[in-house]
Amino acid sequence: MTPPPPSFSASQVFAFTDAEQRGWEVRAIRDPLLPAHRARYLHPAYAGGWLLFTCGDERRRYAPLPAEWDSAGEAQLREWCLGAIQVSTLRLPLEPRP
Repeated sequence: MTPPPPSFSASQVFAFTDAEQRGWEVRAIRDPLLPAHRARYLHPAYAGGWLLFTCGDERRRYAPLPAEWDSAGEAQLREWCLGAIQVSTLRLPLEPRP
């Protein structure tokens, strides 16, 4: 597991390589952007936070947030990544519709 440079103090981001040699980044998501609407939009498993795995355009969520995830080894991160749910990303159009 490769820790981020010191400038990443706000949230920890770790990098690892999966069995297919793809590079992933993982970070903990603890505070949803809309806490007042949490129950409406999020499954209860996500209420305490989750891990967000990213590899290029692919994104996966793993919940609930494992305790002391930031001290997990690469093998554990790979296992959680494999068990994570793939999520789509919101894509906004580049040009407004006529």
